[in-house]
Amino acid sequence: MQSIEQSGGIILNPKGQIAIITSTKGLKTFPKGSCEPGETYLETAKREIYEETGIKDIRLRSKLGILVRPGYTADNHSEPSVIKNIHVFFFTSNTDELQPQMPDVLDAEWVSINKVKKVLSWPEEREFFEKQRARLKL
Repeated sequence: MQSIEQSGGIILNPKGQIAIITSTKGLKTFPKGSCEPGETYLETAKREIYEETGIKDIRLRSKLGILVRPGYTADNHSEPSVIKNIHVFFFTSNTDELQPQMPDVLDAEWVSINKVKKVLSWPEEREFFEKQRARLKL
């Protein structure tokens, strides 16, 4: 199976909530996406966060690691056909309003830290979040 490099973030607001997006497939996930030529992983994460949530005001706290999970491609939505290596960064933001800028995101919402694990669609993301939550003492 082909693997692709992506980058994204876990964004925490002052209310103890995490930004989660809903894709056109109805899957709930952290904002992330593929790198454009010449972009660093951090630049990709910031761009993707803006495109998928509308958040511009973010402060980098740390790089969390690489989340590996299956994924879909633009031309194959029936079953996961790639492995995604997602470089995940931890950010904070004071932004309240979420406004996706891309049509491939149906919704963006703030979810309380205690409910994130329940709403994420991918088990690999749930496991990654729980490990990082313990590490960051969230």
